[in-house]
Amino acid sequence: MKQYRIFALILLLCAAMAASMGCDNKPIVKDVTLEEDVAIPESLKAASEEPVVPQAPAFRSLTRAEFETMSVAQGVQILNVLEPGETYPALETLPKAKITNIPLQQLLTGDFGTLDRNKKVIAICRTGNRSGQAAEFLGQNGFEAYNLEGGLLGLAETAPADDAAAPTDAEAPAETEAADPAAEPQAAPVQ
Repeated sequence: MKQYRIFALILLLCAAMAASMGCDNKPIVKDVTLEEDVAIPESLKAASEEPVVPQAPAFRSLTRAEFETMSVAQGVQILNVLEPGETYPALETLPKAKITNIPLQQLLTGDFGTLDRNKKVIAICRTGNRSGQAAEFLGQNGFEAYNLEGGLLGLAETAPADDAAAPTDAEAPAETEAADPAAEPQAAPVQ
């Protein structure tokens, strides 16, 4: 019996609080329609009806031939986004005076080092992935940016077969039976 009295007392208190707050079973929020109750400026109405057009990338990728031509031109700087200690033979063939070394993670913090916004920037890395990210970031930040397609590994590759002359018999290495991997039997791995 005591439980019912406590329950009744709680209900009575809740009803008293609702009455003192002006609760009269009417909805607190009325239905709102944008056209009737909210004034939307015409400039915003027109903008919301236009389709969203995707923006073009903020950079352009360069082929090996385009890079070789552009990298020696005036007004071009080369951004190496490799981590300290990473090096590749193709990097040694580039004009050192034009190279600025800023690792990608450092660049993405907004540290542009000594890069000049008035000069073109060609970003390079091992395969072209990190330099692509760097070039996009630079383009979004007001630089005229380019990415070396295929990176330093692509730059180090020999010219395509149709551009290279076939080696003559005098230039071709002498073939020996020991050098032919098909001639030697392969031992099965021990498990």
